[in-house]
This record gives sequence, structure tokens and C-alpha cells, in this order.
Amino acid sequence: MSYFLVQAVKKMGMVARAWMARATLCLIICSKGFKRVLQPLSKNEDDRRREYILNVILVISLCALSTLGATLYWNAATVEAYAGMSPVLFTFIIILYATLLYLSKKGYWRISTALLLFINAVGTIYTGWQWGASLPETLLLTVLVIAIASVLINSTFGFITAGIMILSLSVLGVHEAIHLNVPDWRLDEISVTDVITYSVMFLFISFIVWLSNREIDRSLQRARISECLLQKERNTLEQKVSERTEELIASQRKRLAEMDRVVKVGELARGIIHDLMNPLTSMSLYMEEVGNNPEKYSIDATRAMINKTLQASQRMNSFMESAHNLISPIQLHENKCSNLNKKVHMAYDVIAYNARRNNVRIVMNISESITIDANPLRIQYMLINLLSNAIDACASAEAIKDAGVEKTIHIDGEHLHDAVRITISDNGCGMDDEHVKRLFTHPKTTKSHGTGIGLMNTHSIITSELGGTIDVVSKKGFGTSIIITLPTRESRDTSY
Repeated sequence: MSYFLVQAVKKMGMVARAWMARATLCLIICSKGFKRVLQPLSKNEDDRRREYILNVILVISLCALSTLGATLYWNAATVEAYAGMSPVLFTFIIILYATLLYLSKKGYWRISTALLLFINAVGTIYTGWQWGASLPETLLLTVLVIAIASVLINSTFGFITAGIMILSLSVLGVHEAIHLNVPDWRLDEISVTDVITYSVMFLFISFIVWLSNREIDRSLQRARISECLLQKERNTLEQKVSERTEELIASQRKRLAEMDRVVKVGELARGIIHDLMNPLTSMSLYMEEVGNNPEKYSIDATRAMINKTLQASQRMNSFMESAHNLISPIQLHENKCSNLNKKVHMAYDVIAYNARRNNVRIVMNISESITIDANPLRIQYMLINLLSNAIDACASAEAIKDAGVEKTIHIDGEHLHDAVRITISDNGCGMDDEHVKRLFTHPKTTKSHGTGIGLMNTHSIITSELGGTIDVVSKKGFGTSIIITLPTRESRDTSY
């Protein structure tokens, strides 16, 4: 007996689980169906919100009408003295609402909205005409029409609808007072049916307003999220643009630096070749003289000739080394211990011809013991740039020409406690304060053949690569002094 009971219980459990599975499947299908029916087709955010609310109203109305219609059809079939609404008319109303939903799903939601408002307004006016404007249902239907007009169209149209409905209620009130023989239902107690009817209408109106506010809040939330994403995208875009701009500026400066170096090479090549010709000519003359007339010269005289030739050769080597460092830069980022005095003389070799051509005297006062732990090429490039600018400043100083004062450039170097100071002073044309402020930040030049990028590169070498400082003291018409301070290796190691 117990065995059959256990089997029966198991079978009942299996049947229950099967029915629960079917019910769950039906709920999922219905849920997906409702979502598909309620899904708006419009692309605009406001239109989607209004279309979604319209679909919800029509679906709820169809559900309510279908439930009410079942009761109506049952009463019409079972009650002999049935005095309610005609089932045919009620069926027509259901078909009408279904048609409105069909129009909305086909993309004609504005037409469906207008027809819905017209049907509700006509129904409200018909109710007031038949049973009086003071009937609560008439008033509630009026509120419903105004709420639907405000939510589905806009507030302005809601005010217009309110004015039309108020005018209609006034006319219906006059009609009720003059023509209707309304029973004195006002003195009757409120029945359960009245409470349910009023409650349903109040809930429906509240639901429409709540649904509208919810969709507006969702739209605002989406707008805020979109604004945040847009802000992030804008910040990212600005950062990318800034980075790209910096890359372009850096690339442009690099190209300008290369162009500036080529221009300077072209300017100085003539002077270097000119200075190379003097010792080469001397060497040729000495060797030719000794070779053609060996009997004229004693051993001492010949030795003196050979020494002069060797000095000319050493001078050529010095010129060639200076030119090689300027034209063929190698090991650009390798720092070595460089003798400052030697680098100044090598820079002088490069710009000597330009200085002589402009009648500028260069005075060097640098100790042999001063060394700089930096890239030799960078030091030479820096000195050539500054000395070239000083020569140009002296060449363009009209006051010096008129006064007959000698054009002079002084190069001084001194070893401080933890740094090396280099001062390049000239008595050239000088600069005003505004020009000094913009000297290292803008590629500006007063020379017809210049690029203006040389001083910017010099400032970058001194401050960024060598970790030093550069200061400018200048006065218009009186000259300029440039003070460069470079830290020693010991001070840089201590700073870390």
C-alpha cells in the first residue's frame, strides 16, 4: 500500500513540475510578447517616450475592455431583461482600440494619439450629455482626457484641451439643468461599484502621470550618462589633440634645429675654408722654397722651415677637428669630460672668419683647468650659437660704428664651488626687456638669413640636457651679457 502511495506522490510531483514549467514558459512568452508590443519604433527620444506611453495605455485599455467585455457578454446572454450597453457596440469599441494599437505599431502613433484623444473626448461628452455634467464619471473622464493630451502631446496642447473640455462641461451643465430629468442619485449612498469605478479611474490617471514622469526621468538619466560619456570623450580627445600637438611641435622643432644647423654650416663653411687656405698656402710655400733652393738654407734654417710647416699642419688639424665636430655630429648623447678652454678655441676656429669680416675682436679669459662633464658637440654647438649672435649684434650696432669704439666680445669662464660659470659679453646693439623675455620661447630672428631657432635649441641644451641655467642681461644700445651656469658631475650626483 505504501509503495503505491509513494508512486502516486511522485507522479503528482512530476505533474506539478510539468504544469509549473508550462506556466513559466507561458509567462516568459507573454512577457516577451508584451515587451515587443510596447517597444516604440521612433528614433527621437521624446517621440519614443510618448509612443511607449501610448502603447501602454492602449494595451491596458484593451486588457480592461476584454475583461469587462466578458462580463458584459455573459450578462447579455444570461439576463433576460438586460439593459446595458449593446455587445455589438462594445465589440466595436474593442476593435477600435485594437486598430489604434495597430496604427501605433506601424509607425503612425501620432494619428493613433489624435484618434485616442478624439474618442475619449467624444465618450466624455456623450456621457455628460446622457447622464449629466455633474456625474463623477464625467468629471473623471474629463481629467483623463486632459492628462492624456498633456502627456502624449505636450503641455500647451493639454491647456488647450482643458479649455475645450471646460467649455464643453459648461454647455453640458446647462443641458443637464434644462433638458435632463436626472434622478436624484446624488442623495443615494455610494455603492461598492461606484468606489471601484472611481478608484480604477483615479489609479489609471495616476498611472499615466507616473508613467510619463518615469520615462522623463529615464530620458534625463540617459542624457546625463551621455553627457558624462561625451565629457570623457571630449577630455580624451583634448588629451590626444594636446599630445599630438606636442609631438608635432617637437618634430617641427627638431626639423628646424636640423635646418638651423645646416644653415650655420653653410654660413661658416666659407670662413673655415678661408682659414684653412692660409696655413695650406704657407706649407706649400715653405716646402717649395726648400725643395727648389736647398743650398740656400742651412740645417737650422731648414729646421725652422720644417717647424713652420708643422705649425701650419697643426693649425689645419685644429680647423679640421672643429669643422668635423660641427658637420659630422656623432655620439650625440654621450657625455665626456671636455676642456672648456679647448672647446672655446674650437668654436673660435669656426667663427673666426665671420668675426674678422665684421671687425669684431674676441677676448678669451678661460683657465686651462676648467672642465665640463657634458657632450663636447653640445658645448661647441652652444658656444658657436652664442658667439655668432654676439658677432651679429656687434655688426648691427650703429652707435659703435659712429663712435669709433672697437667691437669686442669677452668670453670668461670661472670654476665655482659646485658649478662652472661661462659669461659671454658684447658691446653690440642690445635688446629691450620684451625681447629678452621672449628670447628663448619664440623662434624670432632679426637676421634676414636666420631661422630664430638657434637660441631655443641652446636654451634646451643648457636647461634640459645639461641641467644648467642661462640668464640674459641686456640694455638697448649698450650690449648684452649671457651668463651660463652648468653643474659639475659631483653636484649632479649629490642632487640625486
